[in-house]
Amino acid sequence: MKPQKIVFNLFVLLSSTVIAFAQSKTDKFENVVNEQFSTLLESLLVDGNIDEANAKMYLETIFGYDESVTNYLQTIDLSKKIDGLKQGNLSFDNYLSTINSSLISFIPDEKKQSFINYFEKRMIVQGSTNELISGEIGSNTINLVAGLIEGSKEAKAENLKREAIAKKIEDITPTLSRLNNTNIYTKLKIVDEIDSNENWVVNTNPVITEDKYSMLTTNYSNLENGYLKISTENYKQAIFDWEKGMYFKPMRIYKNVEKFDFSKDFKMNLFFKKERKVFETITIEIGKGYHLSIIRQEGYIYFMTPLEYFCTDKYGELKADNKKAKSDKTKLTDKEKGIIISKNGYGNTFFIRESKNKDIDFDGILKITIIKKGNSFICKFNDLEYELLSDINYFPDKYYLGLVLNDMSKKSYTEIHKLELEHL
Repeated sequence: MKPQKIVFNLFVLLSSTVIAFAQSKTDKFENVVNEQFSTLLESLLVDGNIDEANAKMYLETIFGYDESVTNYLQTIDLSKKIDGLKQGNLSFDNYLSTINSSLISFIPDEKKQSFINYFEKRMIVQGSTNELISGEIGSNTINLVAGLIEGSKEAKAENLKREAIAKKIEDITPTLSRLNNTNIYTKLKIVDEIDSNENWVVNTNPVITEDKYSMLTTNYSNLENGYLKISTENYKQAIFDWEKGMYFKPMRIYKNVEKFDFSKDFKMNLFFKKERKVFETITIEIGKGYHLSIIRQEGYIYFMTPLEYFCTDKYGELKADNKKAKSDKTKLTDKEKGIIISKNGYGNTFFIRESKNKDIDFDGILKITIIKKGNSFICKFNDLEYELLSDINYFPDKYYLGLVLNDMSKKSYTEIHKLELEHL
């Protein structure tokens, strides 16, 4: 073979490999976006279609309000491009996926690729499930934040920018009131004994990211002896004052391949084991809109939910708002069982004294039941008659079941032994 032909063939092979690699990254990006933002996209449809204003709003959100993308969207007319996005014979899920891919394709490669490269470094690949570490997206924002000095003019400008983005996200974040009005779902009944990784996220190499002040990661998780073990074994302690502290962020633990819709009325039983550790907290998240924290310490087991939630400048990342609790108001006390249910500065709280409930093996497998009816979530523990009631508004991802285990130690863990889900 002639040298020129060999060089030409190598060039063709290299070019094909580069193109395939770039396309693979784009496909991966689209898959993650479709998983994380499908509830948002569905809520932006009007009579089954998306208009130009909502299309631009969606693209702004999934690209993390990156300035170059936002500026580009202000210069183009998408109306003709989106006219052809019709459902036709596609299933609704495939239709949403097609809209998502089409909208992403409207962003030029030079603007899209730099964001995807940045995005990929912060993406956790967990089996067949891809989940973003929420936030810290948009290179312009990151570069700006990295150089901020608290109290400076730049910091004030950045705070105003974050507030403006949070207001945009608040306006578009799906709410249960809206989602309750849609009937596009299949009633399901699921009993998962956790005997394979088909539905559970195995995360044995958690990604660590850093900002100026801290390190961020997710929990280690793996299937062991018929249960999902979630631990803090990847925790890195800051030895010196100048070192960054590590914080765990929530992650999807349930792949939900059957697409159980948590925005519809349902009952969930979760069977788990929980250590007794002073600083350890488990927080279970449903739909990214309902957060239930569980703590065992000082002879009590506590269940807590925020009174309200507010949207941040990162889509799907809600924060607790307990400011409306002026004082501790006890709703119910059972002295015989050592049970207190109240509202206070920590939110809605449910306390159970372990020593007064000898019939419960608190070191064994425990059961929490969560029932959703309309906009209300009810939490019950081990079939006791008492319940913790929370009203929910924002619901960013109706297929999401996640968890975070927080402790400043490598030794904390929890075990998920069984999951039962049923639409009511």
